[in-house]
Amino acid sequence: MGKLIFAPDESLFNLSSLVDTFDHTLSELIEDMIDVLYKYNGVGIAAPQIGEFVRVIVFMPLATEADYPMPPRVMVNPVIYDYSKNFVDEWEGSLSMPNTMVKIFRPLWIDVHFQDEYGQSYEERFEFLSARIIQHCINHLDGVLISKYITHNNLRLIEK
Repeated sequence: MGKLIFAPDESLFNLSSLVDTFDHTLSELIEDMIDVLYKYNGVGIAAPQIGEFVRVIVFMPLATEADYPMPPRVMVNPVIYDYSKNFVDEWEGSLSMPNTMVKIFRPLWIDVHFQDEYGQSYEERFEFLSARIIQHCINHLDGVLISKYITHNNLRLIEK
């Protein structure tokens, strides 16, 4: 199983590469990501969070927190090509930054082009919590952590 990487590890700031080979190595990576997602009770994970710097995310397509858990979905090479003009401020945590919550302003829905683990292309709209999870995971693919969004009034530290 892959090992979760925690901030302030500098590797989390690396930009991830496009996936161009859809084979057993990719399948094994996805299995590792799913294992880590469940081990840490997460709702989404990006490959860089386990030390693989390729554009792969695994997430639970949740409308609300009450829907947890759901079978995870996989996105390879995801690209947001359109988004809602309505934004929502919500608290987010990250597997790589435990005990930290940051309020982040994000679009209510997003349209995403992506491939599945076999290389098949899709375009799909995601709303509410699913949209937020995907945006958060794509941030990880681009080397952006929730700490980038911290301002003087939107940080919450959680006691262990």
